Amino acid sequence: MARKTGGARKSRAVSALVRAEDAAEEEILETPALSSAIGLADDANDVDDDDEDVEAEAEAEIERRLVAEAQAEAEAAKRENKGVYNKEALEALVADWSDKKLPWVETLDTCEVSLELESVHDDLKREVAFYNNTLAAVRIAKARLAKEGVAYKRPDDYFAEMLKSDAHMAKVKDKLIYEQKKITAVEERKKSQAHRRVAKEIQAEKVKERNQQKKDTLEAVKQWKKRKGNDKRSGLNDDDNDQLDSIMSGKRKHGGNDRDDPKKKPRVNHKREAKDAKFGFGGKHRHAKSNTKDSTNDMSRFPGTRAKARGKVQAAPKGGKRAGKAQRTTQRNKSRRNILSRSLRVFATGGLVVLDYQRNLKGTGRDDPEYRTKLQSLNQRTAQRLFHLCFQNGGIYTKFGQQLATFNHGLPKEYTGTLAQLQDQAKAVPFEKAIETVEAELKRPWQENFKEFDRKPIASASLAQVHRAVDHQGRELAVKIQYPHLHAQLNADIQVIKWAFQTTEYFFPDVQIQWLYPEFKGALMSELDFENEKNNSRRIATCLKRNTDVHVPIVYDELSTKKMMSMEFIHGPKISQIDSIKELGLQPLEVSRVLCEVFSEMIFCHGFVHCDPHAGNIFVRHNPDPQAKRKEQIVLLDHGLYREVDDDFRKTYCDLWRAMLMRDRILLEDCGRRLNIGDLAKYLPLLFTYRMISHKGHLDAAMSESERKEMKEDLSGIRFSNVSDFLEQLPRDMLFVFRTNNMIRALNKDLGGTTRRLSLA
Repeated sequence: MARKTGGARKSRAVSALVRAEDAAEEEILETPALSSAIGLADDANDVDDDDEDVEAEAEAEIERRLVAEAQAEAEAAKRENKGVYNKEALEALVADWSDKKLPWVETLDTCEVSLELESVHDDLKREVAFYNNTLAAVRIAKARLAKEGVAYKRPDDYFAEMLKSDAHMAKVKDKLIYEQKKITAVEERKKSQAHRRVAKEIQAEKVKERNQQKKDTLEAVKQWKKRKGNDKRSGLNDDDNDQLDSIMSGKRKHGGNDRDDPKKKPRVNHKREAKDAKFGFGGKHRHAKSNTKDSTNDMSRFPGTRAKARGKVQAAPKGGKRAGKAQRTTQRNKSRRNILSRSLRVFATGGLVVLDYQRNLKGTGRDDPEYRTKLQSLNQRTAQRLFHLCFQNGGIYTKFGQQLATFNHGLPKEYTGTLAQLQDQAKAVPFEKAIETVEAELKRPWQENFKEFDRKPIASASLAQVHRAVDHQGRELAVKIQYPHLHAQLNADIQVIKWAFQTTEYFFPDVQIQWLYPEFKGALMSELDFENEKNNSRRIATCLKRNTDVHVPIVYDELSTKKMMSMEFIHGPKISQIDSIKELGLQPLEVSRVLCEVFSEMIFCHGFVHCDPHAGNIFVRHNPDPQAKRKEQIVLLDHGLYREVDDDFRKTYCDLWRAMLMRDRILLEDCGRRLNIGDLAKYLPLLFTYRMISHKGHLDAAMSESERKEMKEDLSGIRFSNVSDFLEQLPRDMLFVFRTNNMIRALNKDLGGTTRRLSLA
């Protein structure tokens, strides 16, 4: 029992200590109150266990003395803190320091920047102001230390280090931002509540005013009726009419337009005008009208004509800009059927291709003498099927076929040769459809923008067709109009092409072409945006402005949108029309030299490359500059597909050509490492120059028989899958530049050039 009572006394002593600490407003480590409390607690432990009354009195005395002494100490601490805010003492200290005139290095006084603080109550702004002030002072100190030649470094003591970690300060920052947002939200909420309160008051006043006006009007009419009943002779005299008119004219404020007053213009109802423009005059017709001319002539309600009338699509109201609901439904269903038929055509063609390959190559090994002949025949049949598929579906499929035709470094020549016909064969939409797109994009009839507009297109490409036109300023234009159905079919066609890639890899594991899909999709989306093409055109024109051998047509912004583009009309033959070039008195070899120099400048000097330089996108004409060195000038068209290459790639590409021309194997291997293709770099000279790195003669010299034999042995074990892997490992910049190089190489060959004048060499 005594042990238990002693524990209770100790607990009560500890409680007294805690209450004493709470009574003081700050922590006091060594005070008389604390020493007295500890002494009383020790005395309490020595009290006889049996004297409970004495213990109770001791505990009460301990508690009373602790509280009193703690309060006294707290008041003393408050009095001592008065010196912190002693302005006179602080000024005396500052004067003492300033009188000594110590060197600046001793004082490091940088109080030259004033503290700009909007509000001391805004925690975030206050901390930012302190931070900016400190940062400015540090910059001044660093400049002065550097000027006086004093070495400095960050102190190593604890108080010079950051007291809080970055993570902690990030939390503090988030907290301050959160509080600031909360304060802003509260203020906005208060403003909103005030606005709503004022709006309700205004609305109540308006309602009250209208009710009073209505009451006054009814009272005036009532009085007028009363006077009218009293007048039995005429029923209504002129004075009564004037009085009633004055009453009604003063009260008519919320009933529409005052049509009786010719001086007042009728009020325009913009909402009504918008509905009339959208649905036709009269707004949206939810139900059929009766007792009108149209309803009288409508015989669909009578037997024998109802079924016929139901099947007829009602046209949109005259003057309306939107088709009726039935017509829109019909168009939507037609579009869906078109997408379905296009997709089925793709899968049907794919099924035929798979069956044809599996049936004819089954049981035939690669070592079989007939294997190569059968494979070439199969490739030709498949290429013809793909050509008809792309031609029938048109649009994106035509663009896809054109892209495949340019991969002559990765696809058999049967494919590239057959699909290349798509560059000159594309379906054009009727003139009415094309002109609808023009009017929809420019938002006015085409006659307001163009003086002349040829009905027949001068060119039809995969995504757009081009018409010749003349504007009201007399400028001859080439108007490029995007096919109207492309965007409606875009998502479905892209998904079907993706499935076709996946199916091809599934049935033909050696053909790895899924990596082509992202590149094709990115190029397609870039070419569909004519705003992007306009920007590319202006950028390349700026890059080549000093080169008089090339011209980029001017684009007119006022007649251009995302789906149509008006540009300067160019007269001249395509670069592939050799006879027409000669008829102009121009030399095809000089045209080839200009072509090679222009595209070399794009890659090596500007890093901005036209990636679709087929024959239809390059025209040739006489150079209009009489001071130009050459008579030949090429014109670049279709700037939808460009590739921007960085400086590192251009340097690597330069080193690659240097290695191929100088037969430097070490540099070639280094380029392979930089291009992430490793040992496959040894095949790059074969792709670019049709020569191995071991070739001893000049680039225009034929390979010897031993070199041919060595090359065949080296390439004998390469399969189509190896080619696909090699192309997939190439950087995308290299792939696009390589594609451009091959297209320029083909044009160079058609113009009579040789590999000695290779475009990018």
